[in-house]
Amino acid sequence: MPELPEVEIFRRFLERHALKQTICAVSVLHPKGVRSIAPDVLVRLTEGSAFLETQRRGKILLARLGVSRHNSQPSHHSWVLFHFGMTAYFSYTPPDSPTINAYGDRVSQESHIRVSFRLADGGLLNFHDQRLFGYVSLIDNPESYFQSKKLGPDALAVDRPMFIQQLSKRKGAIKPVLMDQAVIAGLGNVYVDELLFQAKLHPEHAVTDLNTSQLGQLHALMQEILNQVIDLKVDREKLPVDYLWHQRKPKGICPRDKHPLLIKTIGGRTTYFCAKCQH
Repeated sequence: MPELPEVEIFRRFLERHALKQTICAVSVLHPKGVRSIAPDVLVRLTEGSAFLETQRRGKILLARLGVSRHNSQPSHHSWVLFHFGMTAYFSYTPPDSPTINAYGDRVSQESHIRVSFRLADGGLLNFHDQRLFGYVSLIDNPESYFQSKKLGPDALAVDRPMFIQQLSKRKGAIKPVLMDQAVIAGLGNVYVDELLFQAKLHPEHAVTDLNTSQLGQLHALMQEILNQVIDLKVDREKLPVDYLWHQRKPKGICPRDKHPLLIKTIGGRTTYFCAKCQH
């Protein structure tokens, strides 16, 4: 499932290949690839426009549209929304060159494309999704949309004071709080386990028992981990050997003290942690 690091890579990929280019044609190749708006409306309101800027909150990617050449006034729906579901991703097909995905790998141009944008340079920005849980839509106001979905500040963009403020007003175990998208948007199960391991915090540690210094350390580690994964293009096997990721398996051992890892359901999610060094 695409998590925050994957969607951030997709955002940069769209900016690199499709930003500020006229969208000459839009093809909806599967009706389930579009939601909350009719496919023909998506085509009509995006053709002749351009992606002028991008915005991401957690796992949601938005691209702002310019004025359509088919309309004398800006579209009421001025942002294209990309939701990547379980399996969606972008590819780009340059003129007379192989199709590449956001990681630089060659892919089949025809592989589960649901929506395709033909750009002024002759290239194609393709939205692929094998399992059809992802989709493309249109919205008119990002902040209103984020509020309707109860999304808190983005994990990569939130500053230290806001992070501390968001957690300070919560109660309960730290893991479920960090997993709550209304508190911090974009943290998935694997990344929360990694964050708590690096911070040496037990996943059931009460949030109210954490002081400002500990919350500040959590913020710094969270952004360090996310940025490192993004820099590695989500190749987690290249993460440092002291990362929990490498031992996240049955009979895994703690990278620090070689103590057997515990596996427990916390907040409804399978959780890996070391009871010896996480307190």
